[in-house]
Amino acid sequence: MDQTADDAAYNALVAGYLTDLQEWQDRRDEALAAAETAGDEFEARLRAGFSPVNEMVSQIVEAHFPASVRDEAWEIDFWHRVFDWERASFVAYPGWWSGGDARAPERDPGDFVNASWAKLYLPVRAGMELTALRWIFGKVVATSLAPQVEHELAAFVDELTTYRTGHLGTGDEMPELTTECQDVPERVYCLAKWTELMPTDGTHLEVVQGATTAADAVTAKEISDAEALRAALLDGEVQTNRLRTRAYDQMTEPADVGIHLGAASGSGPVV
Repeated sequence: MDQTADDAAYNALVAGYLTDLQEWQDRRDEALAAAETAGDEFEARLRAGFSPVNEMVSQIVEAHFPASVRDEAWEIDFWHRVFDWERASFVAYPGWWSGGDARAPERDPGDFVNASWAKLYLPVRAGMELTALRWIFGKVVATSLAPQVEHELAAFVDELTTYRTGHLGTGDEMPELTTECQDVPERVYCLAKWTELMPTDGTHLEVVQGATTAADAVTAKEISDAEALRAALLDGEVQTNRLRTRAYDQMTEPADVGIHLGAASGSGPVV
């Protein structure tokens, strides 16, 4: 008897444990499913607002601009006058060069998320080339580099200025403005010319000079009245059909009845 009672109590404890375990597993699965859903939504929000250029610019700043040269407002303003951060761009190389698995298989291999390598292009503002080159090669701001290096940098800047003057008109791409409303010629180069054969048989071409009817006040009033009359006639037809349908619905037995709804041309309403 004692053994039977002990077995029954043990079985009850085991059954209670299994019930509690199943409830715990259910709550765990629900929590994990909710966490996965929240994680997917969070990742989708991050990808929607993700900017590859901003990500790479942050890496460039962290790697090549020590905290000591970007901890004051005037230093940040200085770097924005040297580099054109707003026009930074990049090129990404497909992920097959790395040989690993794609981080986002549903995206193109050349997408920034799957790319194996990426190259950032950070333009230097016109006129700040020497300052930028000194920082890139020597990490100096206000001092000069070795004479040999300075000679090479100055030669490069002169070559760049000569190219701009010959192809763009000025060395800094900004013409000198001496008079009010001065015409600034823009120098462009034609890279290619071509012709296209397009079917024009039966094609109507029309040039619209302005979005206007070119109508005077009287004509505009006539057009407006005609539109109002047309709308009234259409509304009258709708009401006539509605009354005709209601009259037919009220007829309970055959009858010889003539019903005239609406207005005859040139006369008053007849019912």
